[in-house]
Formats: sequence, C-alpha cells, structure tokens
Amino acid sequence: TMMAATMAPTTATTTPARGLLLYMFERGHWTQTGALPPVIEATSTDDLSLAEIGGQWMLAVRTADRHIDIWRHDGSTWDKIADIAAASEVKRFELLELSGHGRLWITDDQQPGWMYMSERKWANPVALEVEGTAQGPFTAAVHSNLFRLIFTRDAKLLEQAYGADGKHEQQTTLDLPPLL
Repeated sequence: TMMAATMAPTTATTTPARGLLLYMFERGHWTQTGALPPVIEATSTDDLSLAEIGGQWMLAVRTADRHIDIWRHDGSTWDKIADIAAASEVKRFELLELSGHGRLWITDDQQPGWMYMSERKWANPVALEVEGTAQGPFTAAVHSNLFRLIFTRDAKLLEQAYGADGKHEQQTTLDLPPLL
C-alpha cells in the first residue's frame, strides 16, 4: 500500500524544504520510497489519485477546476505523460487499473462522467451511460475485471458495471438501509 504525505519544513540541510513524499507500508512499517514530482502543489488529498498500472506507479493530479495531469514513475524519476482538459468541472476523479491498462474516471457529480484510457493516450474519453437517471455523488472502483460506478436513485444504491472499453455491462440495485 502506498500513500502520499506532506513534509513540513525543517532546519536540516539534507531535507527538502517542502514536498510530497511517497511511503510504502510493508511488514507493519512505513518506509519512504521517494518524492512525488516537485511541481505538484496539491492542496488536498482530493487533488491526487495514485495507482499501480502495468507494474508502474502512476499519479493523477488535479491542477485546476477542469484540468488533470498524469505522471508515470519509471523506477527513478517521474515523467508527465498526459495533460487532460476535461469538458466540465472536475469534482471527483480516480486513476485505476483495468485489464493491465490505466483508466482515469472524471465526473462533475451532475452526470456519471467520462472514462479516459491509457491505450488511447488518455484522449477521446468515453461518456459513461447508465440505465435511467442517476444522482450524484458518484464513486468508482474496479472489481472482477469490470469498471464499476456507484450512485443512488430513489433511495436505492446502484452499481453500474462497464467493460474495459467503457461500454455498459450490467446494473445492480440494492435497497439502502433506513436512516436512524
């Protein structure tokens, strides 16, 4: 498991003044594995999404209301590989692996969103469709080799599944428990 952390300024000359660091949790201990790209100025963890894709670490960073940069780590350095201008404001986004390829999901929470694909060089996103109407907020995950979008409709929790190409596969409905 990896996570990003903000490092506060110190007086030691061997420590950078500021920056985001990457840590790995193994065998019950956190170990620093390196720094994130120094140009990243994330103000919140909501501005970052980290995933291992095809054996390499990739990082999606929200840099403006409608803008996401994607970085790839080659084992020693970070390279910016994509610069995505979204069609609408980015409220939520997730970088995920599906079938060995990268998927970037972006939504404005008014509609299901768009899926960007690494094998398309992160261009030409697929607009995600749902059966019937959908109410945000939305969230996304990958499970059993399907991209899954979770949302609500009429006091029900719905899961919409998509194939690697972004095409609708199936929809599952669960009743939400009554609020206490």
